[in-house]
Amino acid sequence: MLDEYYRNGKLFITQMLKNEDPIKYFGNRDTVFARIDIDDIFIKKYYRQPLSELLGSANVSKIDSERDLVKLLGRYFEVSGKSRELLNASFFKTENGRCSYCGQEGKVFANRSYVFPFERKIDSIAPEEERLRFCKRCGFTFYSGMAYLYAKGELLFFFDSYNLDSLLLINSAFKDLRDPTQMNKIKKFTIPSLHPYETMLITLYEFTKWLKQKGILTETIEILREIKLILFSGSAQIYLSKVFDGTILEKIVRFFNVLISKGEALYQSRPGEAPQKMRISPSDMIFHGFFRNLEVSRGHLAENLRPRDQIAYSLLSGKVPFEALNEVIMERHKNKQQFPFYYKTFIISFLEAFGLDEERSMFEQINALGYALGREIKGTNLESFLWDIFRARGYEDLLNSLAELQLKLKIPLDWRFICAYEKDWRKVKAILLNGMANAIYGGRESE
Repeated sequence: MLDEYYRNGKLFITQMLKNEDPIKYFGNRDTVFARIDIDDIFIKKYYRQPLSELLGSANVSKIDSERDLVKLLGRYFEVSGKSRELLNASFFKTENGRCSYCGQEGKVFANRSYVFPFERKIDSIAPEEERLRFCKRCGFTFYSGMAYLYAKGELLFFFDSYNLDSLLLINSAFKDLRDPTQMNKIKKFTIPSLHPYETMLITLYEFTKWLKQKGILTETIEILREIKLILFSGSAQIYLSKVFDGTILEKIVRFFNVLISKGEALYQSRPGEAPQKMRISPSDMIFHGFFRNLEVSRGHLAENLRPRDQIAYSLLSGKVPFEALNEVIMERHKNKQQFPFYYKTFIISFLEAFGLDEERSMFEQINALGYALGREIKGTNLESFLWDIFRARGYEDLLNSLAELQLKLKIPLDWRFICAYEKDWRKVKAILLNGMANAIYGGRESE
């Protein structure tokens, strides 16, 4: 992740100087950056600027001492409570050596968490001499990367692109989600979250909504293919990381845009129905109605939300996790919790946004069969077959359970859709069960 974070620092430094003196620093960013002399004078003059961007200018401007600045950095990074200095503990605490990034020999300093935050440093395993060390130029560039670092809970993430103009545009838009009253961390949203992937998915949804409200959604989507999203999560030691490429981001944002538009259209066709009950805006009806209702009941909030986090991970990877969804839906059914609203609308919209036409066809066929079966057994003692099918541990078990249900109902069933996807029988079972459960205790088939 060194190159990606370095580019963010490079972008911040060049943009800062271009804003300060557009004539002196006119030209290509690479050319401008190459002629910047990042020496002690430069570092002393500008070291507060990345801090102001990360923590909020109002929070930094009223602080004079380095010790207090280091304390503020502790809101984002692993910083010792005994730390009293920033400059003398990093850039000015040098020794002879080789820079871990540029490879040049000279004066270098040991990495600090606020310089490059994503180094795993387990003291008992990694000796000090194997830690990252930087020259002042590279180190201050990494340090400046914090300006475009975002945080929510234990989640840290940033964007990257080889096109620094596109990177500037995405950062300029995204930073409006920061809350200056909370040390510039990402704002609180109406759907609470604890885990990294659910938090990221909700944040991207809110970002899409904000872009749409500001009228800059189309121009932002045009650059998303050039953007990567890099996510880290953990406390103290970084223990989780994931990179999402631009094609995923673009499709996710397009998908959310569709959900928002469909929610608004749905509200217009049924004025006053859902937002009053759920206390949300029309644009949030579908996403909130579905995603909020993926929480289960296990007695502890972190465990209640863990399955939803796993589902969010799959969605962020461009996949619909039908089996994980089924586990959640059946657990909610057992606990007499509401079936997720707008299930079909959410799934179809996602498959369309990601161009998964074959999977969409599979889903529509099997979901329709499941819904029809669920409607037939709703309110009868045959509802127990929902659990018989759920307990099927193989393709033959699945067919036997369906054959027995068919005999009980005395109706013909079209088996072609089941047999056509024998290799994906687990997915078939999950889609079928979700359709049945929707009919039994959910909403309209169209949703």
